[in-house]
Amino acid sequence: MKNLKFLLLISSLFLIPGLTGCATAPTDEELKKIGDTVAVNMVDQYGEYKDAALENYVVGVGQKVEKATPLPGPLNFYILDTELVNAFSVPGGHIFVTRGLLVRANSEAELAMVLGHEMGHLAAKHQAQRISQIRTSTFFSNLVYLVVGVWTKSETAASFAEAITDFSSVLVILNYGREAEFEADKLGIEFTEKSGYDPQAGEKFLETLESMEKDDRSFIEDLLATHPPSDERVSKAKVISAKLKKPGESLYVGDNDFKLKIKGIIIGPSLERGFIKDKVYYNRNYMFTLKSYEDWYLGTSGKYKAGIVKPGNLFLVYPEKPMNKQPLSVWSKNFIKEALGDEKINPILKERTFKGIQAYYDRFDMGGKQIRVLTFLKDDVYYALIYTYLPQVFANYDDIFEKLIDRFDFMSTEVAQGITEDKLEIYRAVSGDTWEKLSQGLFNDPKLAKKLKLFNGDVAIKENEVVKVPPLKYLKKI
Repeated sequence: MKNLKFLLLISSLFLIPGLTGCATAPTDEELKKIGDTVAVNMVDQYGEYKDAALENYVVGVGQKVEKATPLPGPLNFYILDTELVNAFSVPGGHIFVTRGLLVRANSEAELAMVLGHEMGHLAAKHQAQRISQIRTSTFFSNLVYLVVGVWTKSETAASFAEAITDFSSVLVILNYGREAEFEADKLGIEFTEKSGYDPQAGEKFLETLESMEKDDRSFIEDLLATHPPSDERVSKAKVISAKLKKPGESLYVGDNDFKLKIKGIIIGPSLERGFIKDKVYYNRNYMFTLKSYEDWYLGTSGKYKAGIVKPGNLFLVYPEKPMNKQPLSVWSKNFIKEALGDEKINPILKERTFKGIQAYYDRFDMGGKQIRVLTFLKDDVYYALIYTYLPQVFANYDDIFEKLIDRFDFMSTEVAQGITEDKLEIYRAVSGDTWEKLSQGLFNDPKLAKKLKLFNGDVAIKENEVVKVPPLKYLKKI
């Protein structure tokens, strides 16, 4: 799906934290509509991690826990292609975990607890409560209504976008509140135990988050923005799991099985998603770079691989490698129709050159917002550079557009050869292994023993234990 509608909205919104109060709760139908829309947008934004076996595994664990909940189901489970450590749920039964979270989990029971926690949010209807709170702000509602109304010139669209923004800004970017998180932990641990998993796995994973909060915050800043401090959650989880687990009871943990399942998972940036370094975006799969522009924000996205944004302005790069090659003019027209969501549009393509190759250019006025599109083809990759903006007096948008497209460049072979993916390896311990011995053998540095141990859940090593082995640069961050 290439539709620009949500991305246009995001570029112009302002997030207003700290809103409280009481208001009429959204209906189940409204919640589902909001959740379904946000779910599609989150997949578009981050992209799904492409590993069918791992996806089936996560779905299987999720479905097992789901049976222990009061949720009507069926639930949908996704792995997002980002190294950030996070998980969240949205109404309509959508639950997301990131590959970054899977890297830092250490057992199937821990994964079950994470999924159970998100099911706890759904079961307790924390989303509905949060939307009710945010809607009490007349200022926020009027601001969103005004901004979206300007973009769309449609009061109906503005009203619906207001509901979506309530959710995506407050529930995904902000937090539910401390008590809601504690309640979700409690429900998650209970669901975990009812589905046959050791409830103590919950506190184990929270302890991992606690260690990351102290030593490796770069990967969990997003998580810290949506969850209370981990030390409080660990202490509460210990009390809950102790009450649930009966003396002598043996419930499933699945540490070795889990680590074998995530063998080879990507750590850090993926070639598909690309990465940003020193204010430059790199994508080896599609062989291009994008430099930041002035004080605009440079970011990455799932479908539109990279973009430069500031309020009221959005510049995006969309690359595609279609199965069937077609003339650039045909691809360009089809892209424009689908991206703008209007099959009736008849693009009038104007020829020009860009970086020394043939290109097509067109511009559109859609209800007050201006859209400019430049398309071209190089080495079997089709590219579209899209700039959309709300016109302001005295701005020279021809000049701005030329400066923006100049930030795009094709990647050289030399640069591409230096870009690789880092993947998680595993090691099966033998008799006599210690963390110091493994650290020396794997990294030629026994001083990394503590960090390697923390990366594997701070457990005692024993024969046949499966050990996660990350690239050295990631271990040094801990």
